[in-house]
Amino acid sequence: DSVWRFDQSGADQRTAWRAPDFVDSGWSTGTGLFYNESSSLPGPKNTELELGVTTYYFRSAFQWNGDAVDGELVMNHVIDDGAVFYLNGTEFSRFKIPDGDLTFETESEGTVRNGESVGPIVVPPELLIEGTNTLAVEVHQSSPTSNDVAFGLELSIRTETSPATPFAESED
Repeated sequence: DSVWRFDQSGADQRTAWRAPDFVDSGWSTGTGLFYNESSSLPGPKNTELELGVTTYYFRSAFQWNGDAVDGELVMNHVIDDGAVFYLNGTEFSRFKIPDGDLTFETESEGTVRNGESVGPIVVPPELLIEGTNTLAVEVHQSSPTSNDVAFGLELSIRTETSPATPFAESED
């Protein structure tokens, strides 16, 4: 249920949108879980998306105080159909997306019937920076005529004594 900035215009955002210093103030805002799905999802549906584009772009910031991570930085996600994940401009994971360069017209590798929670996926801790960190995610559909889309993400620290401690959301 964190606040994200998102773009569902269908425009080519190229690669600059992934960078922490990208100005996304003109984008829409909403809270996760983002959706256009008639079936149930593994969390509350908060922000409805429009259908008809191949790629949706999402950005959110969180604070980290620079202390060593005592455990693993992990991500769980809900995606329909595919996605690429970036932390501070560096790609760290793909889900149902082909290898190689991407464009806004790149389609996912197959469809997801109904978004399910996937994870935990370990996030490289060296991608964290002290202060404001930026998560950026591009969600790709299997085709621009896909009849559903979903995006949700949880980032947390998993330790031996605690399954997960979520990061604090940035006030920005």
